[in-house]
Amino acid sequence: MQLDQVITAVRKETGIKLSAADPVLAAAAINAVLLDAALAKLGQSVETTLGKFAALNAQNEAAAKRAASEVINSAADWLGAQFKETAQEATAEMLVEMRKETARAEKASRVAVRAAYASGIIGAGALSAILGFGLAGL
Repeated sequence: MQLDQVITAVRKETGIKLSAADPVLAAAAINAVLLDAALAKLGQSVETTLGKFAALNAQNEAAAKRAASEVINSAADWLGAQFKETAQEATAEMLVEMRKETARAEKASRVAVRAAYASGIIGAGALSAILGFGLAGL
């Protein structure tokens, strides 16, 4: 507020007429100048502090991203190791089962070969008997 506006406002409010040379107005003007200077200095300080906060925030964000990346990479490594271990265990179990099935198949094959030999021997015996009866009846 300008000095002449202050004088007019005081006259309207109180009815007291002040002059521009009044020491009270001089003190008020000095106070206004000092207050403006202090506010300007405070504004610069606030701007500087905000800049520092913005820089710290950017650093914290970058650090958080690095930490998150490390956690994700560690988790991926762990999961990869777990997957590999699980796959190895599953493969080992499958091999055991395959060996059991192979042994069963080999046993069944041997039984089938023996049955074929037995059938052949029985068939040969039956054929011999038929021929023997045939020759004896001649």
